[in-house]
Amino acid sequence: MSISNETPRLINHALKSVSKLVESDTEVAVIDLNLLENLNTNQSLNYIKLESNLNTIERSSKQLRSLDKEFATYSVILKDIEKKVYKIEAITKELDDWSKELEYKVNNR
Repeated sequence: MSISNETPRLINHALKSVSKLVESDTEVAVIDLNLLENLNTNQSLNYIKLESNLNTIERSSKQLRSLDKEFATYSVILKDIEKKVYKIEAITKELDDWSKELEYKVNNR
């Protein structure tokens, strides 16, 4: 079996081609990994922003609940005041009616 003069050159060419192919494939894999790293970093930043927004919403929610309780207290007080005003209006009308009745009696004596 004889090896031709071209065989070493062809083997060298094949090895260089395989080497370039592996190098290209490695570069693509590294680029993909860098892209994934960037996506991961961006998503982490988005999660940090979301967490911050959630904390803000949570604080606002607590404040709103507190204001709602305060409003409920004032609402009860206001309803009580309205009942008293209604009673005062009724008493005032009754006094006005009595005053008119007395005035009528005084004038018609």
